[in-house]
Amino acid sequence: MAFAMPAATSAAVTTALPSYADVTGGVINAAWQTSNVFGAAVLVSMIAGKDSFLVGFHQTVGTSSAVFAVAAAVVPIIRVTTLASVLNKAHTH
Repeated sequence: MAFAMPAATSAAVTTALPSYADVTGGVINAAWQTSNVFGAAVLVSMIAGKDSFLVGFHQTVGTSSAVFAVAAAVVPIIRVTTLASVLNKAHTH
């Protein structure tokens, strides 16, 4: 996640209007912090909801791995799309 957030923040800030760049960064940061809280709550409830700690732990690790894999696939696509958009804007001006 530490590698994905700078790219996501950069993609959001570079596509925002210059006057909103600071607000955009703040919104991304707030969304990240909020998702961390809810993500931790969901994962802990998955562990606590099982009869065995180990079964819940394995399910939690599998779920976390799947979420990170999806994020690892999506963030580069967003970054490339954003970079192409920025380059097109720079080329037309």
